Amino acid sequence: MINRELGRHYPERDDTADRPAWAETVRQIVGDDDLKVAEVLKLQPTVAELEEAFAWAEGEDDVMGELEKPLTGKAAQIYDIITADKDDEAPE
Repeated sequence: MINRELGRHYPERDDTADRPAWAETVRQIVGDDDLKVAEVLKLQPTVAELEEAFAWAEGEDDVMGELEKPLTGKAAQIYDIITADKDDEAPE
């Protein structure tokens, strides 16, 4: 999703996944939570790491295919940041 958006803005670049994630890109994933945006940006993630964390957060971990690759590194840290309040939103 993010790669597609960046590809629209930078059609001459095909390596957008390896580019650093900018505040605008992080905000698309995290929303308007300035604290979360800042926490994610401190990690200096790539777009690919951001996308991977977002896929897991949205329950799309099946996008990893048959590899069943665990979430590690910056992607795991981003996942923790963007899902930190999801436990608080559990139905009563």
